[in-house]
Amino acid sequence: MDRGIPEFNKVVAKREKQMARSLHRERLRGITKAIDNSKPIGYIYPINKKNKEAMIEGKISNLS
Repeated sequence: MDRGIPEFNKVVAKREKQMARSLHRERLRGITKAIDNSKPIGYIYPINKKNKEAMIEGKISNLS
């Protein structure tokens, strides 16, 4: 059988619960990531667009 937490004053308990909830929300808003997942500045991935360039020049006919 589940019972609620015994509390002497329901108004004070409700206010404390509300304050704890707002504090929790503020902490969640202030979270910053601990790991940097961005790309390194010095690393440039080579993008291969040879087929697209050939299609623009008209060397390859469209298959569709």
